[in-house]
Amino acid sequence: MESFRLLPDEREVLHGMVAARRLGISGGPALVLLTDRRLCILDHFFFKPDRGLECPRGSILSITRKKVLPGMSFLRLDYRAEQGRGHFDFARVSAMSLAVAAIGVAPVSPELLMDQMHLAWGEDAPRRWMAR
Repeated sequence: MESFRLLPDEREVLHGMVAARRLGISGGPALVLLTDRRLCILDHFFFKPDRGLECPRGSILSITRKKVLPGMSFLRLDYRAEQGRGHFDFARVSAMSLAVAAIGVAPVSPELLMDQMHLAWGEDAPRRWMAR
């Protein structure tokens, strides 16, 4: 991911595409890069500039599964930011997002991303998500 470059002593753990939840149930594509030191998210918007988010290891406060409808849920990642707290919502990759994946970026489930974060960050990773 060209927007976020690896530091000389940084190791990539996982990269791919997730669906960013927006108004409603699903949303647009977002590229993620998980390293042994940070989580980088490039949220793509169709009609406004993209948004980059960089969460250093230890800045993620919690990951919570939110149920929308029976059988439909998303994961909310709450993080500490300079301006206070923020959150980012991950949904399952939709058919629309899969079309964007045709550019060569593999879809990644939010659960896999969070599992890999837990393995790579150990004690600095938030606890496993809880249903709410």
